[in-house]
Amino acid sequence: ILNTVKEMTQPEVMTLLQRTALTAQDVDDDFVDAPSTFALLKQMRDPQTRRGLGRVMAMLRTIGAEQPAPRTDTER
Repeated sequence: ILNTVKEMTQPEVMTLLQRTALTAQDVDDDFVDAPSTFALLKQMRDPQTRRGLGRVMAMLRTIGAEQPAPRTDTER
């Protein structure tokens, strides 16, 4: 637990959390309507968006690796 707290209080992590919290507050005002598929594809051209998606995908991969695989109907 101590190592986890130590890692979470690193300046890079704290800056990332602060920027994420500020962005989450601003997003509600920006997206009154759901963006179109074209608008989402246009955002994919932004290098910052692609880096962010890469980080989220890596995080989701880590979370998924820690969870047991769901059982299918044939396994029951």
